[in-house]
Formats: sequence, structure tokens, C-alpha cells
Amino acid sequence: MINSYNLKGLNLIEASAGTGKTFTVSHLYLRLLLEKRLAVKQILVVTFTVAATVELRDRIRTLIAEKLGGANAEDTIILKKALLEFDEAAIYTIHSFCERILNENSFESRMLFNTELQKDCSHIRQLVVDDYVRKQLEETDNIPSRPEFDELVKLYHRAPLAQFDRHLIEDAEKYDEHGNEVTKFVNNTLYHNQRIKIDHIKERYPELRWPEHAAVLDEIDNATSQKDFKKAYDRLKNLKTALTAIHFLNFYRERLKLMRQHLNFRSFDDILSDLYQSLQGDSGKILIEAVRDRYSAVMIDECQDTDKVQFEIFRRFFFEDSTLPCFLIGDPKQSIYGFRSADIFSYLEISRNVESRYTLDTNYRSATCCVTAQNSIFQHMTNPFLLDNLNYHPVKASPQSKGNLTRLLFAGSFADEAASGIDFYNLDLPDFKNRSGIRPAEDNDIEKKATEAAAAHIAHLLNANTDQVWFESENDRRALKPSDIAILVMTHTQGRKILDRLRRFNIPAVIQNSGDVFKGQESDDLMLVLKAVLSPDRRRIFNGALLSSICGVTPSELDRMLNDDNSDNDYEKHMERFRKYHKTWQERGFLPMFNGLLKDYQTEIKLLGNGQYGERQLTNILQLAEILNETESQIRGMDSLLEWFSEQRNSESNQEYEMRLEKDDEAVKIMTVFASKGLEFPLVFCPFLWSKGISSMNRKKLGLYHDPQTHAAMIGLTSYQENIDAVNFEEKAEIMRLFYVALSRARNKCWIYWNRTNKVNAISYLLEPDSTMPDSDDTKNEVIPELPGVRFLKYQKLSETTLYRQPVRKELFPPPEPPAPNLLRSGWGITSFSSLTSSHYNINRNVFLSHDGELKEDDDSATVQEESAESNDFIGFPRGIVPGNFLHRIFENLDFTLVNQDYNNAMIRRSLREFGITASHKSEDDLINAVNSMLDKVMNTPLPPDNTIRLSAIPENKRLTEMEFHFAIKHSSASAPLDFPDMPVLEKHWRENSIPTGFMNGKIDLIFEHANRFYILDWKSNYLGHSPEHYTPEQLKSTMDEKLYNFQYLIYSVALDLWLNRKCSDYSYEKHFGGVFYIFLRGVGQGSNGIFFDRPDKTFFNNFKQHFNNFNP
Repeated sequence: MINSYNLKGLNLIEASAGTGKTFTVSHLYLRLLLEKRLAVKQILVVTFTVAATVELRDRIRTLIAEKLGGANAEDTIILKKALLEFDEAAIYTIHSFCERILNENSFESRMLFNTELQKDCSHIRQLVVDDYVRKQLEETDNIPSRPEFDELVKLYHRAPLAQFDRHLIEDAEKYDEHGNEVTKFVNNTLYHNQRIKIDHIKERYPELRWPEHAAVLDEIDNATSQKDFKKAYDRLKNLKTALTAIHFLNFYRERLKLMRQHLNFRSFDDILSDLYQSLQGDSGKILIEAVRDRYSAVMIDECQDTDKVQFEIFRRFFFEDSTLPCFLIGDPKQSIYGFRSADIFSYLEISRNVESRYTLDTNYRSATCCVTAQNSIFQHMTNPFLLDNLNYHPVKASPQSKGNLTRLLFAGSFADEAASGIDFYNLDLPDFKNRSGIRPAEDNDIEKKATEAAAAHIAHLLNANTDQVWFESENDRRALKPSDIAILVMTHTQGRKILDRLRRFNIPAVIQNSGDVFKGQESDDLMLVLKAVLSPDRRRIFNGALLSSICGVTPSELDRMLNDDNSDNDYEKHMERFRKYHKTWQERGFLPMFNGLLKDYQTEIKLLGNGQYGERQLTNILQLAEILNETESQIRGMDSLLEWFSEQRNSESNQEYEMRLEKDDEAVKIMTVFASKGLEFPLVFCPFLWSKGISSMNRKKLGLYHDPQTHAAMIGLTSYQENIDAVNFEEKAEIMRLFYVALSRARNKCWIYWNRTNKVNAISYLLEPDSTMPDSDDTKNEVIPELPGVRFLKYQKLSETTLYRQPVRKELFPPPEPPAPNLLRSGWGITSFSSLTSSHYNINRNVFLSHDGELKEDDDSATVQEESAESNDFIGFPRGIVPGNFLHRIFENLDFTLVNQDYNNAMIRRSLREFGITASHKSEDDLINAVNSMLDKVMNTPLPPDNTIRLSAIPENKRLTEMEFHFAIKHSSASAPLDFPDMPVLEKHWRENSIPTGFMNGKIDLIFEHANRFYILDWKSNYLGHSPEHYTPEQLKSTMDEKLYNFQYLIYSVALDLWLNRKCSDYSYEKHFGGVFYIFLRGVGQGSNGIFFDRPDKTFFNNFKQHFNNFNP
């Protein structure tokens, strides 16, 4: 069939779930190579995610290689050339394609050079909102609440081309004159419990030209019930919302544009909008011609997930050229990413104007019973997806589908399961009566019952014998495993609830794509603990912190301490601990405080004692602590950090802070329906599809909908019924698409749980005999349809004894051994000098992180303090984490070769104030002079070993600051035993600890080149003593070993060696590697004091390097 597809003009290929979309794209690509004689760089393939581009590249390359064997002589030449040039293949994500066009056509697109890509622009958007609020406060004290602005920002970024509807514009015009003053007058009158007098308002505002104003006020004045009053008063507020929306969005659009130009950055959204703007006008024609000259064929994969801006870009570039082969491949029934700006209406508009339309009608994923069930469900409904031009096309199951080749079989007491591909279980919770009449069960009750039912059902299946439930293929028969099962949920909260229930049945399970780490229970616990540290005397918060998973005090223990007269001392000890944590956080920062808390309460040992669940908890807690520690360097103050933490927890999405994944080889997989798109599983359970529905509660003031005639995105007030109807209609349509995605993930069988609710949902639509989706869930007297491949059943509670008893669980999750405090964990991961040496520091003292994430120990240098005024020169400079970060900032901004005293003074003064560094015995000028004196010595002191290098002679183009690195760690069994001469502390640490497999990460303060040799330099602000004698080379050598800095520079040396090996074609260690300098800034000035230098012996260095990896760069 693919061979019959038209290779010119605009073509649409609709690929239902499991019908071979990637197969089709790959074979079309092959046809374009062979029939159109195109080079790989002339065929543009655009898809939605990076993972999809990787898969497409692999599939296309593999197909070309396969076809090479049986090709004729002419085709062989073409295919060989394609393989040789395949690294040039134009297979991109949408954003990378648009960014490439902008960067390669800067003049045509009128873009600034060297624009920085900002992945997270939330802080900049916040600045724009703050600017607007300040501007409004200058004019009026009656401004909307912050959530209203957040709602407007989300609407704007969801549909940047959206227009204001006519009601919004008209209402804003009505309110524009005197509206704010009148609303304020009404609010003040109501506040003083006075009755509104219309005559007073007319007398006060004689020029009032808003006739509806008086009508609204009359309604308020004459209201005889709270309901009437609220209705009228809401009308007054809605008019104000209209004006605010227009004023704010116009301001936001322009101010954000100005800030982008000023700061020279762009977000992912800006990449699209910038290219869209570049296509307007005469310069756009030049850009279009340039792109059309480059690409001779285009395939847009997952086109149902594109937004209006993306469609407009592709339309201008490709759709308007009737000679260009252009294929849109996707499935509108799976367009579920409206919250990410996906615009199904743009897709449907384009689909009406395609030259050719093809439908893939064979399912290669699911068993025949599943496909039969899907067909009967969606053909049963007259218009299942509600939208015009979006129909359900029945598909047939291939005899060679995965579900048919590996069959799920049932026998004995499970035999009835074989009768269907999809089962609906009615939980049948009773209705209840309240003031408004008979109501369905509450969502919380349904959710609880669905969670229990699904978990028990899964345990029942897993406990079945292999002669009751099993998988059978041509040459194999095996039992059902947890990893065969996926549970699809609507929210991450639901996922965590069913995960907890599965664990009660001893079933291994993991949450995949587990979402925002700020949304978990561990985030709640950490917030409680930090609030208690901030205010230890607030008993309610303090008690909650003790009960958290971090502190681990049991309710019975807390009750004993609170109620037993003999336990006052125990309770006070806990409180005294938190007072100590408060002081530590205030003086030394977040991480040393939190390290002490984890140690005092033995959090790691307690959590790991809970098996896999405890490991998940500990991972989340440590990830949150890491994020807070990194953020603390940008946000000053305990209150500010806690406020930032609270904002992240309340934010709708934090994609930058996804939870770190768990092992899932032999576990039930839990994920949202959104995350499951594109995936497939043997068995699928859907306990919560009923929860995604339309409710009349919590309606937002503004809504996004599409004009029925033009399909343009519109922003309008939801106080108008026609707008509510439009918004609800689009939400209902997306609910049905989510329903389709969930049902089509299963290869062998799918189970769905439901109950009558007070929401309109997909199941209520299925059970309603009407031809349109109902406006309420009225399925109490539903007509249960008889559908081939589908069963509708009443849920019957299973035995509570159906615990998962398979021995595989013991192999997966053995009881954890309490870890030794100085033992490094093994296993794959990203590690660093800090993590490799954490046991060394934790044995003796607490630790904190410096500006670059390095561990610092708890000596005098870790305390924010200063020496007396009599201290000599820079040695007495304030010390601690903040001054250390300050000094690193100075060296980052310093011009080594140019002495500009005015510039240096201004830079130092600005940085002192930014970091809040003061000294009780010294003025700001004294501190500036001390820093200048130190800089002069550091820049001009000759460096060992031959005193020929001065940093003041190293130009900027010979320096690389703050170089971050990653390199792979793969252990070598051939590595020779390693001895560390004159490094006793490092040798002991090396023998007692291990290096995990994975990646090494770090950041080098400075790399510089001199006389064709490359050197590593690290700035150290450690306070070693009050006199120069504490900074002699002999003393520094001892300090380097004691602090394991020698281990650090050996790791840095490996990173530099690998980098140089790749950069220099003739690289050799002897010729190019110069050595390592550690500059202890407080001691520089007398001879070689304060300067440590080493150049590791080549044999020793190579042996050390091989303990990390057999490197073959």
C-alpha cells in the first residue's frame, strides 16, 4: 500500500494506534531516496521528541542497510551513498529544526547573534508580572490577585496567537471609564456593612457613561437573597476581569519582547514565535525560498501534536508549494497535549485541504479480541470524538500482531477472562442524599475503591498458577509477571496511591515519568521539617516535622513525649536540636544543617529498612535537598529559600525537576495516560478514567476555545454561557481522545473501573444512548450495550488473602543491610569528587557545598567569621561559604592582564554588597583594599616549579574558566594495584572505598595554556592559620592530603587529559600536560607560600586513570 502513495503535493496519513506509523515513515523515506533520487540531507523529517528522532534515525538507517543486499546496481549506489552520508540526515524535533533555520539564516530572520537558550523562563515571566503589578499600584490599589495573572500567563503561552472574543472587548470598553472607582466604592460600602445607594454613585460620578453599570448596581441594591446578590456582584467583577485581561496581556506581550531583546535570550516558545515573525513581510519570502532550496521533501510525524504557530510555519515553508512532496503523519484521535499547546483544530483545518488522504487500517500491536473491543466501543457511539472531520475508522488485527503471536490464555476459575479484550467493572458505590438531593458517591470514595479493586485484581492474576493464566507463543509458555502489567492513571497523586496499595500486596511496582519531585509526599515532609527549623517554637508544625518520614518519630512515641510527665526532657531534646539546626542554617547554609539533621535522625538507615519504597523516599528527599542547595547560592536568606520552595510546590509543572527513576525490570509500571502515548503493554489497568470529566465547580474566569466558523483560538469570559459551552465542548472532546489512548495501549487485555460520578466523562458517554455527549453523568439507569469483545461487570470484592507470593520479589528486593557510614554506594550513576569523598568528611564532621558543589569540611573556614583587626592583610578576610563564593566570582570576572583599579574597585564593591560580606572591625574600603592586595600578589607571584609563569601574563584567549566535564567510568579488571606515595590519607580512603560505574562530573576553576602546556588551577579560600607559616609548601602538601584535594586534582587531570586527547591531534602527556596549581589565597605573598604544584608521574597517572576506565578516546 505504501508504494501507491502519491509522492507530490500535500498528503495526510492517519495512523491509528499500533498500525505501523514508524514503519510507514521509514518506507516512504526509502521511496524518496530511490524514486526521487534525493540525498538524505534533502529529506526533512520532523517529529515531536528527541527520543522519536533517535528511533526514526535507527529505523531508517536499518531499513536502508537491509534493502542494500537485494538492490540492483543503480539502487545500490544510491543506498550506499545514503548510508555514508546518513550523519547529515535532516531528522529533527520541531524546535531543533526551527532553531537551526534561525541560526543559519540570521540576516533573513533578523535575529540577534549568540542568543542564549533559556530552558526555564518562569523567573523572567515573574519579573514581567511584577512590573505590571507595580505599574498598577501606582495608579490604583485595587488590582487582581496573583492567581488571576498566573491564569492569564498560562493562556497566553498555551495559545500565543489567540484573539480576544467580542464579549471580552465590549466588556473591557464598558469598564474602562470609572469602572475601577465604582467597584472600589462598592467594595468599601460592603466592607462597612452599608447598603449601596445608587443616587450616591450617580451624584459622585456625574459623567458615568456606562448604562449597564446602574443596572448591575440596581441588582446588587435590590438583591433579596445571597444568591441574587452574588450573581449581580460577580457580573461587576467579570467586567473588571475583561479589562484586566486585555491590558495585562498587551503589556505582557510587549514587555516580554523588550526583556528578551535586552537580555538576548530565547525560550523554546520564542524559537517558534521568532521564526513565525520572520516569515512575515518581504524578508520572509527570502527565508522561504532558502528553506525550499534546501529541502525537496518533507515528512511531519506526530502532526496532531503541533500547535497553531508550528502549523503556520510549516504552511508557509512547505504546504503552499504544490510540487513539494509533503506528508503529514499522525492520529488526531491521540491529540491529548492541549496543555502543551497542541491544537487539534489546526490539524483538522489542514486535513480539509490535503491533496491525498490515506488511512492505515491494520493493527500490528494488539490481539484480535482487543481490536474487536476497541472497534465495537467507538463504533457504538454516533460521534465518538465530537469534532467534525474526526471520525473513527475501524481497524483489523494482523494475524502477526504482537498480541496474537504471544497470546494471553486463561483456564479454570479464570476462564471467563478469555471472553473479552476489554472489561468494565462497575464499582457500584451507593448514592447519598444531601440538601440538593440524591448525589453520586464522592470522588475520594470512588478513588479509594478503584485503587483497592485494581490492586487486588492484579494480585489475583499474579498468584494464578501457570495452568490458569499464562502467555503462550509458538515455542514458549510462561507465567504472568509484574512487568507485563501497566497501570494508567490521570494524575501523579493517583499513581502514588495505587503504588502504596500494590506494596500492601507485596507487588513490586514503580512510577515511570513520575513527574514533578515537588509534588510528592517527601516534598510535603521536607516543607514541614524546614518550617519547623525556621520556627522551632511553633508546636503544631514542629510535631508534624517529627512525624515526617525524614525524622521518623512514630505517633506513639510522640504521644508518649507529649503526655508522659517523665518524657518532657525527650521532647525538649528534639526541640533543642531544631534550634541548633536553625542556627546552623543561618550561619553556614542549608546543606550543613540538613546533613546534621539526617545524621541525627538516622534517616537513611530508617528509610532503607523499608525496602524499595524507602529507597524511593530517600531518593526524592536527597534530590530535593540537592535542588535547594543549588538554589541557595542564588537566593539569599532562609525565608526566601522557603518561599521559593513553596512556589515550586504550588507551580503547575516543573519539568526541569522530574523525579529520578527507579529500576523497573520486573515491576508493575505506573504512569499517566499522557506519558503512555506511544507505548504498549501486554496488560493494562485503568482505575481512574472516570475521574477526568467536566464539572461545574471551580470554573475559571477566563477560558480558551476555538471559534466554530474560523477555528481561531479565542480568549473569553466564562461568565457567558456560549463561552462555557464552547470550553466544555472542547474539554469533552479531549476526554474522549484520552479514553482512546488509554484503551489502545494493551496488547492482550485491558481492565477499566468506573462508578457513577457528578462529572461528565467518557464512560458516561459510552453508556448514554443519545447521539451527543451528555451534559451530566446520568448513568444510574444506564442501558448496558452488548458489544463484541467487551464485558460490563459488577465488581465483586476478592479475598483479602490474595497477596503476591511469587519468589521473584525476594530476588528483586532483598532486605537492605544498614549501610556503613563510610562506605560508598555501588551501582550506576553520576558521581563526583564530592560524592566519592563524602564518607571521609562525614566520619569526622558535617559538610557543606561550595559554589561549584564541592564538599567543604567543618573547620574554622566553614564558619562565617573574621579575624581581629590586627590580622595581617588578607588572612583576616571574612571566611566561610559566602566569602568563598564571592572570591570565585571575583576571579571569574577579573582581567588578568589589564590592571584597571577603578574597574576592580567597582567590581569588588558590587560583589561585596551582592554577597552581603561585612566585617565588624573593617570598613568596606578596608575589605576592598585587602582584596586588591591579594589580587596583586596572586597575579604577579612567579609560579613554581621554575618561576617562569605569572598569571598576569596569561591573556583571556589562553584561559578557560569554570569548565564543567563529564566522562564515563567503566572499571578495568586489568588495572594494576595503585599506591599513593606520600599521600597516606588518600591511600587509606582509596583502599576502603569503591568507585561506582557511570559518569564522573565536576567543574574546574581554571585551565590555562602557557608555552604550549596546559595547566589546571583551583582557587582555595581555606583559612589554615593566622600567620604565613601556616601556608608554606610543606604545610600545603599535608593539607592537600588531609582534605583529599590530591584526589580531586587527579580526577581533574583525567578530565583535562581526555579533553586534550580529543582537541590536540599530536597530544602527549609529557609534551602538553603542564601540571596542577592549588592557590591558597590567604597565604600568597612570601616566596612560594600559598601555592601548591604537582605534575603526577606519567606511569602513576596512567595507572590511576585506568582504575576509572580503559580510555580509548
